[in-house]
Amino acid sequence: MKITMDGEYQTRDGEAVRVLAVDIHNEVYPVAAAVIDCDGDEEVHSYTAEGLYYATEGMEEAGLDLEPKQKTVFVNLHENGNAYWYKSASKARDRSWENHIAVAVEVSI
Repeated sequence: MKITMDGEYQTRDGEAVRVLAVDIHNEVYPVAAAVIDCDGDEEVHSYTAEGLYYATEGMEEAGLDLEPKQKTVFVNLHENGNAYWYKSASKARDRSWENHIAVAVEVSI
């Protein structure tokens, strides 16, 4: 994965991230991103083009490593095997019918 300005990311630990630049003049760490903590404060970190906090080979994965932001959807599953997803649980429940096996199942993608 290569970090882009239009991508949505989070840290491996699940904190929100705002990418500031992907073209910093640094051969090892060309990405700058603000990690947003639970209080809304931002702390700027440097990353490799692939979103790694540590570039050293053999280093363990870090909680500050970047990964694509996960999204939550809500799925209704029909008896015939068809499934439909919605952005909110209330919308999934509104669109449910009697022949559903499951309604508004929360799924992270």
